[in-house]
Amino acid sequence: MDPVANMFATIKNGYMANKNNVSVPYSKFKLEIAKVLEKQNFVGKVAQKDKKIEIDLLYENQKPKVAEILTRLNIKPMEVGLDLVAVYEDGIIYTREILSIDDKEYLSRLQNASRWAFNLAVY
Repeated sequence: MDPVANMFATIKNGYMANKNNVSVPYSKFKLEIAKVLEKQNFVGKVAQKDKKIEIDLLYENQKPKVAEILTRLNIKPMEVGLDLVAVYEDGIIYTREILSIDDKEYLSRLQNASRWAFNLAVY
């Protein structure tokens, strides 16, 4: 991943973790991008400290202020997925029916495994 994408990912992850600020490795280019975000009020104060860029995160009604960027750019959420028809492995063709996963059953099995592991650890 490129350094600018890493910076945006760090900012996004900071918002998802409800952090007050994040820091990213310094570069002139990233600092200028961060200053533009600051000027547009998408993030709070931006400062260079040593070899890091410190970025304060802004929230509005407990939601990330940066979410406005997507609205302004007319970027709408979309679901990305893979529509699997079949898989071929070692001379065997696995059809969609064999490969389908029931989310509720998967979650139930995962919860049971967690309980069993806990019971085993306590026993």
